[in-house]
Amino acid sequence: TQGVQATSTARHPDRERANQRIDRVRLCRGKITASLAWQPPAGMTPTQALQAATADVTEFRLAPAHEKFSWLYDNALAKSHGEPGLTAGILLPAWAKLARHHPPAMQRVVAARDQLAAQAAEGGYKGQAVLLILHRVNVSLQDAASTRDAFARFAARDPVLAETAVFNMLPAFIALQDYEAAARYLQSSSVTPYYERMIDSMKRPAHLPGIAGSGIAQRGLQRHTDMQLARIALVLVKTGRQDEAEQLVQHFQARLGPEVSTHHMAEALKGIVPPIDEP
Repeated sequence: TQGVQATSTARHPDRERANQRIDRVRLCRGKITASLAWQPPAGMTPTQALQAATADVTEFRLAPAHEKFSWLYDNALAKSHGEPGLTAGILLPAWAKLARHHPPAMQRVVAARDQLAAQAAEGGYKGQAVLLILHRVNVSLQDAASTRDAFARFAARDPVLAETAVFNMLPAFIALQDYEAAARYLQSSSVTPYYERMIDSMKRPAHLPGIAGSGIAQRGLQRHTDMQLARIALVLVKTGRQDEAEQLVQHFQARLGPEVSTHHMAEALKGIVPPIDEP
């Protein structure tokens, strides 16, 4: 027995050296893999890299698309300094669409989304802006529950801002049919002034350049207002606040005038869910 133990002890340094060699091989393989990660060609801007990634998704080149999105997120997003065409609000939802079909992307996108949720939970106007990005990511991920839960944390931190921030979060609550939760945040004292200001801005388009002041843009803004108010009216109807919903719709129908379509508001009073615009 002592001889076996001595032999085992004598061979131990050999095993250590073998393990060290294995570790060096693994390290080299890791370096090789890292060196093979996608890098943009010389002269390619981050915006062009984003366009290339989007083209890869369109052509169902999922792995190359993921590599480009990963590079953009890790290297370019923080350094873009607001470069047109490259923001978290554009990059992350596009990456999330890929993630639905490419599991390696899903892990990274969910991690990025969870970082947004942590930032939104801090409240404030920055948190409100981050919440909008998180919502867009979750639309791409088809994860309405994440939006609802992140909004609940935001509202607990900053209840006054939540009174208007909820308007853009309603698609998530409606998708989950969680009308009671949504209704807790809806106050007529916040709804009416908010949309009065929006309508006032629609009636003053002359200062807006290009397409922003065109009839096409005006119609788009009008439909956006109709859709948002329809979601509010729907939540009120679904939670037994029918009279409040009717008063809201009648007020804004009169405010917008007969030339503006309020079709979706009228449908919401019947309990009909507005169309889902998000992909």
